[in-house]
Amino acid sequence: MDGGPDMNIHFAAFFGVEFDLDILPFWLEHYKKCYFDSYHVFLHRESGEIGSNIKNEFKRNGFSIETIDGPYGAGILQKFALGPYADTLPPDDFLVIADADEFQSEAGPDPLKVEDDLFLGPPAPAMIPYRELLKHVDIITGFMVDRFAHRLETCYTFPFLQYPFEEPFTGEVLKAFSPPAYRATAWPQTRRTKVLAARAGYEVAYEGSHCLHNVPEHAQIAEGHKVYHFAWRDSVKNKLIKKAYYSNENCREIMSDEKPDKVLNEIIDNRFIPENIYQM
Repeated sequence: MDGGPDMNIHFAAFFGVEFDLDILPFWLEHYKKCYFDSYHVFLHRESGEIGSNIKNEFKRNGFSIETIDGPYGAGILQKFALGPYADTLPPDDFLVIADADEFQSEAGPDPLKVEDDLFLGPPAPAMIPYRELLKHVDIITGFMVDRFAHRLETCYTFPFLQYPFEEPFTGEVLKAFSPPAYRATAWPQTRRTKVLAARAGYEVAYEGSHCLHNVPEHAQIAEGHKVYHFAWRDSVKNKLIKKAYYSNENCREIMSDEKPDKVLNEIIDNRFIPENIYQM
């Protein structure tokens, strides 16, 4: 299906202000280089007010804003926020979906090629890969690629340099931090997939953007696109405890003391993931 010359691409993101403000400047820089036609963000916290300085930073970067209060849980933001927002868009336009710790690698300039930005500046809008790809497909899906360092650190510089190790998401990293009763679930299988973009009229991702739902029979899908995942920062300790599907008592014990750093070092030493980790 041809997207046509008047195709618009809209960007919608979920941003947890309790856990992800450290990565915000780098995240904003990445997605603003994608030259989408509109930007919308759902700012989420469990309770309390969201500061005006946070809202102003998004507004300054061209985002419209909605705020959401409520507990953390799988799919809660998508189910109650993304669907109604998609309904406000023309059904043949496209909606790109991202979380606060996700960098879609092919939505804009390659984030691994730092020298391109330093010497060439951002690309022209016509060079953005998504705009060409979405002329020919209805849905883009991808897979998670975790980036991490030897320890859980707050993001303070360009994240691709600070978190140099990566691996295609196998579930081993997450399972290493999960309570024993949770390790047998299907989470690694569903978590591997990411719905990156879809026509706004397709309700394919709105119960959760990590698996496809209700795909029309005629839909053309482009698969295999990378999403760099920066969850494994210091904030992941409290984020996992807050998630509704974790046992709080078990998770507090697992994430206490020096255990997370030890687990990451074991992973990096190839004890969990034998072949897939490498450095830039």
